[in-house]
Amino acid sequence: MDSLVLTALLEAVGVLAGVLLAFSIDAAWDNRRDRGREKGYLSALAAEIGTNRERFARYRDLLDGQLRTNDHALRDIVFGGPTVEAGSVREWLRSTGALYLELPERAALSDILSSGGISFIEDPSVRRLISRYSDALDRQRTLQDSITMQWNARFVPYTTQHASLYDMVCGVPWNDGWIAPDLGSFEDDIHAFVGNREFANLIVHRSILIAMAREATGGLLAVIDQISARVAKADDNSLLSG
Repeated sequence: MDSLVLTALLEAVGVLAGVLLAFSIDAAWDNRRDRGREKGYLSALAAEIGTNRERFARYRDLLDGQLRTNDHALRDIVFGGPTVEAGSVREWLRSTGALYLELPERAALSDILSSGGISFIEDPSVRRLISRYSDALDRQRTLQDSITMQWNARFVPYTTQHASLYDMVCGVPWNDGWIAPDLGSFEDDIHAFVGNREFANLIVHRSILIAMAREATGGLLAVIDQISARVAKADDNSLLSG
């Protein structure tokens, strides 16, 4: 009787061990598969981030240039006194034109966030950085839109009442068509720009928005660098290879 009980117990233990071994093999396989997915997501994100870093580094330089241009306009043109010539104002208007929108690549990020891929990212610090990166992209775009709206709603209407918008944008396509060459007489309205408080306020408002976008761009680039460094460290530590 005792031998039968012992045999039954050994058989039960054997079955249990087999079940546990099967579960451990399945778990190891699932973990390996998850780490493969994680590596795929992060590799795609790293490549996309590299592209966006180059784009927004150039965009930050552009914003810096616009801030310097606006400072020059206030100091040397708007408050430059009666010796300012129409040509100087026209040249500044050409150089200040509407800022283009710098749109990021977002396919890899959207895939991670919309497909549940974020759940495969094992490192919580990387997950948090990805969330911060998404927020930084959204904030950057919001501020770009604010610059564009101020340009369209206030800057262009004021300028076109007193200057040639054709001269200002150098004849490039605008609003899905070509700018007519007779949109105002610049020389007759120079006092709308030189020593004009309303125009000075427009420049100051524009500079504030550009400075905010510049700060947001710097923040975005900082997050990009943090993600790149963290993903590289994870790869070096073989966290992605399973």
